Amino acid sequence: MRGRKMLEEIIVPASAGVLCSIALSLLKSLPAISAASGAADALDMAIRRIGFSERTTPALMGALLTGNKSYLDYATIGIFRKSGASHLLALSGLHLGFIYTLIRKMLQPLGNSPVIKAVRVGTVMGFCTFYTIMTGAGPSITRALLFIVINETCSLNPERKKSGAGVLFLAFIIQVAAMPGVVRSVGFQLSYLAMAGIFLLGIPMQKWFPKGRRTGILKRIWDASAISISCQAFTAPLSWFYFHSFPRHFLLANILALPVTEAAILLSIITITAEGCNISCNPLVNACDYIFGLLVRILETISIM
Repeated sequence: MRGRKMLEEIIVPASAGVLCSIALSLLKSLPAISAASGAADALDMAIRRIGFSERTTPALMGALLTGNKSYLDYATIGIFRKSGASHLLALSGLHLGFIYTLIRKMLQPLGNSPVIKAVRVGTVMGFCTFYTIMTGAGPSITRALLFIVINETCSLNPERKKSGAGVLFLAFIIQVAAMPGVVRSVGFQLSYLAMAGIFLLGIPMQKWFPKGRRTGILKRIWDASAISISCQAFTAPLSWFYFHSFPRHFLLANILALPVTEAAILLSIITITAEGCNISCNPLVNACDYIFGLLVRILETISIM
């Protein structure tokens, strides 16, 4: 029994490393890049074909789903920057994590038998890898992909404990080993610092909330605040070094804008799917105009404080 446990201690991380290497190889595969680029163009065209009444809606939708910010005007980009919400436009773990969670919930009704579980893990990792390639495989979203691959691999052996810091370290080693030059990327540096802040400070801060009151809106606000504060605490020195700026209202921006952004992403996916199935979706289109307009108004208000 002890020998089996020791074997699992070796096999699971090794399997995660192999799967991560395969995922990173796919990121650099020409056929995969070509197919994903075509999918990104098709998605961008699908967004343009939808009859939104607000011109900022398709531009923001494309930026959040494909990473294409070329249609955003300077005023909108400035609002995100001044309010401390620029990270919402940079595809990262926030975007991939949301899509990953959505796919897992969609596949959850299939059951939890060993075969179904393996199929679900393979489907989730395959879709997330393709989406990462489709959006350009930047350092931040690649880090998020490695997290997903490692976590999904470890989920095949639920008895084995894993730590967030351990997953972070393993992802860092794999990404640097596969792409040594990535360490010079500002996005790479900020991404890992932000995650280190979450694991070392953010999660402990979340536990400071009074016991017996671990549910409700106040707990959600506290959790979001803890994550925002921890990320800023770890990334602020480097951000100041590179950009000589610090977002004063980052906490307010994250608390108010993150839920709206998640709602916008979900509504965008539903609207694009309905449009692709030739389903009349005027109410969805109007809802998208409203939610993206709300996001801009929130950040615009914060930016002028």
